[in-house]
Amino acid sequence: MANTTHNPITTKWSGTLGGFRYSIVRGKQVISERPSHVRNPQTKAQVENRAKFKLASQFSALWNNILDANAAHKIGDTVLSRSKATKIAHAMAQFNNNEARVQLRNFVAGWNQAMNQESSNFTLTFTSATQQISGAQGTKVAYKVVAFNAQGFVIGSTTQLVELGTAAENIVLPAVLETPERYDILAFEIVDNDDEIFGNLTNMVGAEYEAVVSNLYTLLVSERGVGNTVIHSLVGETTLA
Repeated sequence: MANTTHNPITTKWSGTLGGFRYSIVRGKQVISERPSHVRNPQTKAQVENRAKFKLASQFSALWNNILDANAAHKIGDTVLSRSKATKIAHAMAQFNNNEARVQLRNFVAGWNQAMNQESSNFTLTFTSATQQISGAQGTKVAYKVVAFNAQGFVIGSTTQLVELGTAAENIVLPAVLETPERYDILAFEIVDNDDEIFGNLTNMVGAEYEAVVSNLYTLLVSERGVGNTVIHSLVGETTLA
């Protein structure tokens, strides 16, 4: 049933009432017709599509801050950028042995095609022995590394925004409590004249970080100069720990 604790005329509703469903989407009241009968088909196509959609939603949620930042100029809306990421991940997902999987490189290719950005020019070395970024001095690179255990579950992540020097920059791996099986990384180059936007995001903690600079997207949007920033395409790699 629908619930409201204030004036029923002015307060937004959520729930069901009669033949209608009430919900609040991005602050707006949405009313839709409630289906009279709910089916739950278990055809092969339905099972496959559900598995792909679930995985795509989890994938976009996992990488949302780095993808939001990369889409800052093209989309500029975190909800829309996650929707775009989910759609691309769903299209790139493969279904085998009753399991859906998304190859990171396939997603990167689909994302870059959709974003149509200039190619990133830095060199990413991401192996079990060496994890480094190198390129022209002053190049700014945003990256996110995610650690997975042997069962494929996420056990840690870190997001960084760094400025390259004359020597290769060591990639910061996430601190984890158990032994990682592999690491995935997404990275992209930023060309910007504003020197205040680089730094270690993982050092920003507390209420101010949570409320004001909750992710890399917020940082880039708040600090970039209008018309000054060029965000380049994604680079993605996977390596065993």
